[in-house]
Amino acid sequence: MPNKLRIKLIIFLLLLMQPCLFADEVEEIHLVIPRPLDSPNGKFAVSIYDEVYQQLGIKLKASSCQALQCALYVKQNRVDGELARAINYVQKVPGLVRVQESSHELVFAGYSSANKIRFSSFQDLKNSNYRIAYISGYFALENEFKDFSNDPRIIKVSHWKNGLLMLSQGKADVFVGIEHAVNPGLQTVNFQNIRQVAVLEKIPAYSFLNKKHASLAKRVASVLRQMKQSGRIQEISDAVYTQNP
Repeated sequence: MPNKLRIKLIIFLLLLMQPCLFADEVEEIHLVIPRPLDSPNGKFAVSIYDEVYQQLGIKLKASSCQALQCALYVKQNRVDGELARAINYVQKVPGLVRVQESSHELVFAGYSSANKIRFSSFQDLKNSNYRIAYISGYFALENEFKDFSNDPRIIKVSHWKNGLLMLSQGKADVFVGIEHAVNPGLQTVNFQNIRQVAVLEKIPAYSFLNKKHASLAKRVASVLRQMKQSGRIQEISDAVYTQNP
């Protein structure tokens, strides 16, 4: 093959490969999260990934939407992915790649102000006669109590403070909430009589990206690992939940 023809062929092949070679060289990435951005959990996730993408030289644009709407946006390729979902989310929304390192864990825990209250699982609670308040907005909790929607013993609250107030005022026997949001509040004077009875479930939260960002997902995982090892994610958690008691 003549040299000129060979050179033209190489250039042609490189041009074909160009979209693949530079697919992850983006300046901005748009990710959604199914919770309000100004909520403690929303701020926590956004703060983590804002720092991750800063280290990668990419600007993060974060938007809030309802869970089903977020999934629809991803399916329609209107956004680049999601900030925080459970590990099996890709089974529900194909076409995504999971960042292999979780950013944090959602730890669901049960609390009570009565020493006689004992339980170690969701099943224990559901088999009991306890009056139970739980934090709304989390699919895992909604799913656990879905068969009790008409049971007056089971009450949803919009904020962990409301759940602890119900315990301290004797309006509930048990409150189920997010550990890293609730535990700092137990140190305040109003709630010092309340104790954590049991950890009920731990759910790692992962980010999911469109498959075109597969190599970027590996870089994100690497940065997350480094932030965990350095204690930076714990620092972000402490800062966010101290400012949002």
